[in-house]
Amino acid sequence: MKASNETNNNSTLFRNPEDAFGLQLTSNLRLLIFEKLPQNFCIDFVPQSLESGRIYIVPDKHFHFLSRVEKCSFYCIDIDEKKLSLSEKKMLY
Repeated sequence: MKASNETNNNSTLFRNPEDAFGLQLTSNLRLLIFEKLPQNFCIDFVPQSLESGRIYIVPDKHFHFLSRVEKCSFYCIDIDEKKLSLSEKKMLY
């Protein structure tokens, strides 16, 4: 991902990152939160039921596909799981 809005020691928050569209293989745990929905979104080639405000979790080294739609608006959070504490991992999973 190119430009970030906010970074801390174990995660980076992006707003509408250009390189999140299309088919992607994640290198970190990725959370996506949509404000305005895309036409379709798949995790490991499985279409997802889309809702605004829902958090979609894409595990490390898994695929996701996000269709490019001009009006799509979302946040993407990349998290380095190696830097998470045990309690943080339990909250995610």
